[in-house]
Amino acid sequence: MRPPCSMESFTSLLENVLTLKGWRKELYLGDRLHQLKIPAGFIRGDRDAFEKPEMGLEKCKNIKDRTFHVVEHAGHCPWLDQPEKCVSLIIKMLDE
Repeated sequence: MRPPCSMESFTSLLENVLTLKGWRKELYLGDRLHQLKIPAGFIRGDRDAFEKPEMGLEKCKNIKDRTFHVVEHAGHCPWLDQPEKCVSLIIKMLDE
């Protein structure tokens, strides 16, 4: 089941992050994550079709104050597949 308006939302996302030449390079933050001066929390799905969680962890390993959680049975948007688990993790991160 798809959430209401999911196709419109996905189309809007693509319009804002893609050009005819591919991804907008200015939106990629991977090289600059180490510059973060505030705590950062990451939630990844174990079944992400774009990238394995280990790659995400590798990208953020240089962030001094970070948490990294992998949600089982979830894809690229884990909050859609496992909303209760993601809400729990977000609340935990905010409390810390």
